[in-house]
Amino acid sequence: MDTIAAHPLRLTTKCIVTLGPEGVQLFTPYGAAPYKLQFHELATLSALHHGNYTDEAEVAEVVAGETGSPRTRIENFIKALTRRARLRRREHAIPSTRVLPPRTLAMSNPPDFDKGLIALKVPQTLRIGRDAFQLVDHDGHLSLELTAAELLAVGEFAAPTTLGDALERQSKLLNHRALEKPRLVQILSQLYAAGLLTLAEQPAATLQQPLSYRQTLKANIARQAVALDEKEALRRQQTGVYRTKVIPVTFGDAIPAALGLVMAYSKAYNGGCLDEFYDFRLDWLWDDERTAGFTANPAIYLFSNYLWTHGNSIAVSETVKRLSPDSITIHGGPDTPKYVQDAEDYFAKFPHVDIIIRGEGEATAADTLDKLRSVIGQKNPDLSVLRDVPGITYRYRGEIIRNPDRERIADLDTIPSPYLTGLFDAYRGVPRMHATLETNRGCPYGCTFCDWGSATTSKIRKFDLDRVFGELEWCSEMKVASISQCDANFGVFERDVAIAERVAELKTKTGFPETFGGSYAKNSTKYLQKIIKVLADAGILAQGVLSLQTMDESTLNVINRSNIKVEKYDALANEMRNSKLQLSVELMMGLPGATLESFIEDLQQCIDRDIQARINHTTLLVNSPMNSPDYREEHQIKTGTELGPGKMPVLVSTRTYTRDDLAVMMALRDVYQVLDTFGVMRLCSRFVRQQVDMTEMQFYRSLLSKTGPGGKEHVWPLLNTLVNFGTGLMAPPYSWAFVFEELRRFMIAECGVPDDSALDAVLAAQHAILPAHGRVFPHVVELPHDVVAWHAQVLAVKGDGHWRDWQSMVPPLASFGPGRLEVNDVDGLVTKLLGCDVGMSSSGANWDMDSGIARARVDMVYNASGLADNIIHVA
Repeated sequence: MDTIAAHPLRLTTKCIVTLGPEGVQLFTPYGAAPYKLQFHELATLSALHHGNYTDEAEVAEVVAGETGSPRTRIENFIKALTRRARLRRREHAIPSTRVLPPRTLAMSNPPDFDKGLIALKVPQTLRIGRDAFQLVDHDGHLSLELTAAELLAVGEFAAPTTLGDALERQSKLLNHRALEKPRLVQILSQLYAAGLLTLAEQPAATLQQPLSYRQTLKANIARQAVALDEKEALRRQQTGVYRTKVIPVTFGDAIPAALGLVMAYSKAYNGGCLDEFYDFRLDWLWDDERTAGFTANPAIYLFSNYLWTHGNSIAVSETVKRLSPDSITIHGGPDTPKYVQDAEDYFAKFPHVDIIIRGEGEATAADTLDKLRSVIGQKNPDLSVLRDVPGITYRYRGEIIRNPDRERIADLDTIPSPYLTGLFDAYRGVPRMHATLETNRGCPYGCTFCDWGSATTSKIRKFDLDRVFGELEWCSEMKVASISQCDANFGVFERDVAIAERVAELKTKTGFPETFGGSYAKNSTKYLQKIIKVLADAGILAQGVLSLQTMDESTLNVINRSNIKVEKYDALANEMRNSKLQLSVELMMGLPGATLESFIEDLQQCIDRDIQARINHTTLLVNSPMNSPDYREEHQIKTGTELGPGKMPVLVSTRTYTRDDLAVMMALRDVYQVLDTFGVMRLCSRFVRQQVDMTEMQFYRSLLSKTGPGGKEHVWPLLNTLVNFGTGLMAPPYSWAFVFEELRRFMIAECGVPDDSALDAVLAAQHAILPAHGRVFPHVVELPHDVVAWHAQVLAVKGDGHWRDWQSMVPPLASFGPGRLEVNDVDGLVTKLLGCDVGMSSSGANWDMDSGIARARVDMVYNASGLADNIIHVA
């Protein structure tokens, strides 16, 4: 009787060997730690792939005999493969696509590998064979076949290294199996000829490398701290007065605008009286090494808490109160709870927190510091002095006291600019800076998921235009690379055009800022098209983002966003497309009121408009209306983790969707990101729609259901790999040629697409525009039908408003005559994105190489935080 227990042990499609940044690795899903493979593990994979073993012990015995490794190590690896779904008992083996014979690759001038640094181009995936691992090129030809020992030796070049260092390391790693230098050089020559290796001159050891952003900033702040310490010591010597320190606690690389504004307002408060009493520190990057000095005397610590800094804030807050119990900690910012019960729970959980500031912080912080003058430095300072300070919650004699709310600041120009008053001068000379600026505050909308500076459902207040211009000029003069303006509705006022013009003027004059992004006007596109043109013409703008969140009417009503009209953005979408700028829509997955079907429809509407979707998992912000107890109960909101510092409480179910529904949404999001956003099957999906009237999302969902878990994995192994693991792999599974050979069969068998020359053309074009290491550009493909002309007509008809019915208005591809497609990758910008984090699509990244069918993309700009968004954001 045939039972699962009698089936052979088979490697699954999840079992992929890669050459990655860590060397030879076993593929791990997106977000998981890398797994470096050892010799006995590679031998085990090879044996499992080749043999028809039904007994794990037999595999271990065979591999132990071949490698000399202990059986227990091999058995443990087999158990780990089974536990992680990389090995299972199955009747059918996964079929292997036939590899084409190697190309003849000639090198006119073989390199001297003894000079300079050698680096593999990673990631690369390898086919597992019997005693060999195969590298296959873009067109399905064998590039190289390596034994396990040879593969591990090659893996030593995953990071730039010299031949001598790699030889030494592989000798220690492989012992008696280590490669001799001539064989390793021969392999390197083959890799170089295949375009899979790069060479660079080794930098002279005597040359001093430039300091990084953080190193420069830390050095600048350390020098400034010494100067401030000396100045304060001299002042104390002259006056005999000790001033209590007020210390901002910050962690990020970006200039801390929020705490800068608080400090600037406090220093100027009431004629500068607080500046006389306190020593306002300008240490904008927390340094644990200064903790002992800071806590030698009672001080006041200011924390502006965000989702990404709150955990660090809590750790520092606990430390300083433990070392200096009479110091006072003041916590504010968007991730510090304001709701009554949340605040009480926060105080109970974190006894080192003394005061919470709710809402705008400048006036409240200054008022608080003013009142604390009478008690700071005392033993157990009596916080009852704060009883008349609006906008705070604080501890007093074991109770939590909540004072009334404070009115918002009516005249924003009463807040001095920290940029223009010298508070951020320590950033001078720091490379690739990122700054945050405001031109206004407030938002008239009340979207339940949002907490825009605790200023939603409020009148918009403006900063003086001269001040805004001054801050922009400061950024330009300081060579700030990236500016995020944090208005909720930039572009709602006519003066915003003038602001954009000033940014463009400064970029033209000084080269800075390089990027300028923010959140743009809701429900008004009156000035946006001009703003877009101004910024685009100056080379500042490369991507527009429409933060629609959802286009489902019932969900919009639930989240109190029904007043924002999707139709207003169609003209803007065409303007961006005509300007050759990338346009994205920001969607929130898992909103209250949403369903699985409404999420699919949101993605389909983005596809219909040929707009890329940036998909964010809905997160419960502690001070958002969504977190109010009544709202949470009404919509049965459940989160994956509780609210708290350092946690991301994403929604996992509501009244309208289950956890299982969310799991499907997440799977479809991943499929959409790889196949549509990065473009692996974008062109094919449009072709399927016209051929058989199957929408793109129906096509992607069919791929998920028929090749994913429970589907025909053994029939569609490469499609299974892409659909299930593409976001973690972010590289061709062995060869794009294999993928499209399999996709051809799928489109015919599962979708009903005719097997004809039109299918040949679209598959050849899709294959041609995808990146792979070793490709040579420019590359020209002769096609039986003009895919470029067909694609242009599709976009033109969509641009005329026929989002839904374009397929009936555009002539079928088969009616077009022969065509040519030229593909290029200037400076390798797209190929460098192989192996990138899939989340980089939010910054405008995709795999569209330069061609007549490419979607606009954003080339990455590096700044202090890594990859900077070069975007315009329409919220």
